[in-house]
Amino acid sequence: MITGFAECCEREYKVWETTRAVVTRATVLLKMHPLRAYDAVQLATALRVSEGFVRAGLPPLTFVSADERLCECARAEGLSTENPSNYPSHND
Repeated sequence: MITGFAECCEREYKVWETTRAVVTRATVLLKMHPLRAYDAVQLATALRVSEGFVRAGLPPLTFVSADERLCECARAEGLSTENPSNYPSHND
């Protein structure tokens, strides 16, 4: 299971390192929103990536999370969001 996850991440995702700038932004987000620490890091990273997209002339990032509280915070920070829990599963 873990090996499959690591392989999927290599193929399917761009992994962003946590930088001091991201941690600083996460700290600010923690003061503004009811977030857990790692959720603040995730949101700070998403905001940074989205800003890079916009600077490059691309559409802003859509933040995807099944955590509705985290989605609410992302929307408050100006991101559009999608919660996969809002869609019926095709596996049923």
